[in-house]
Amino acid sequence: MDGSKSEKERLRDELISQESVIGTFFGSVIGAVPGFVVYLLFLMQGFPSFLATIIPGVFAGFGARYLGRGILDKHSRIAAIVVFTLHMAFWWLAQLPLMAIGLAIPSAVVALFLAPRKLTHEQELAVYEYRIGRWSPDVLKAPGVPD
Repeated sequence: MDGSKSEKERLRDELISQESVIGTFFGSVIGAVPGFVVYLLFLMQGFPSFLATIIPGVFAGFGARYLGRGILDKHSRIAAIVVFTLHMAFWWLAQLPLMAIGLAIPSAVVALFLAPRKLTHEQELAVYEYRIGRWSPDVLKAPGVPD
């Protein structure tokens, strides 16, 4: 290989290098905390509980998107698991009925869909070609390994 990269390969390498699993985790946690505060405020004001339960997922999803900058599915799953776990801990600490577990699922689904970053059309094409295996990223190759 001559060492030159196409525009899609450079774009893909840039996107992958910006991803952070730890950032996704902490972004989800940091976003969920104010989300739960708003959730409790809405519940005290008489806001419908089903609609209020998705608020932590919205905050955590945007926090994961901002800090994690993830493009792969694992980032979405991390955000959903964090939100679901925090919901479960909240309901367990409040000693509410087990049936309240069902209210954690919509919030986790919202976080799942909001966590990945939004991409431009060119970025989507580069990620698509990476996912179907058209080429492997150099950032994931071991140093000194020939192409």
